[in-house]
Amino acid sequence: MKPLRAAILLVCWLAAFGAAAGEPGVVIERDVPATMCDGVILRADVHRPEGGGPYPVLVWRTPYGKHKQHFEQYVKGGYIVVCQDVRGRYASDGTWESWLRPQTHDAEDGYDTVQWAARLPGASGKVGTEEIEVAFLLGNASFNDYIVAISIGAVFFGASTYIGNGPNFMVKIIADQQRIQTPGFGGFVLKYTLPCMGPMLILIWLLFFRG
Repeated sequence: MKPLRAAILLVCWLAAFGAAAGEPGVVIERDVPATMCDGVILRADVHRPEGGGPYPVLVWRTPYGKHKQHFEQYVKGGYIVVCQDVRGRYASDGTWESWLRPQTHDAEDGYDTVQWAARLPGASGKVGTEEIEVAFLLGNASFNDYIVAISIGAVFFGASTYIGNGPNFMVKIIADQQRIQTPGFGGFVLKYTLPCMGPMLILIWLLFFRG
């Protein structure tokens, strides 16, 4: 049994070593400048795989300090990650603009940053973000269709299953605790979603997306 156990341990060790050796190394370029449309320079740390490519790019823009973020798992998964200090924060130039202000440069800065990131050395030209930045989309009229689609999708899929979002799920739990009869997930879809929400979605598509 001992030789067999030793052989199994050796195989496991070799497999773990091979997997680790096959992972790309992580190269971090600090404070890489990107010039915005108004001339203000924002700086980002660019985390990239060592060698190979081209790679898709993920963009993070944060007011909390790019140096505090860690992206090894994304880089080892085959992405270039751009983490940028927003305007007026940490290494970036300009004046900090709180999101509470009615007018900021977030839209223009987000758009310029995505365009800049797509042209980075080793980038494939495909860029994604940590989350959909509505301010970035609103900053360019060519993205208006995306805004409409996101809005409709969010409302439809939240409403099509009343237990599909937090507040409604809470109401469902309270009703069940009070032994108030409410439909289950499948019952709600069959009774309300398909006959009501389905035709409404088709009507919205005809009004806003057709042609």
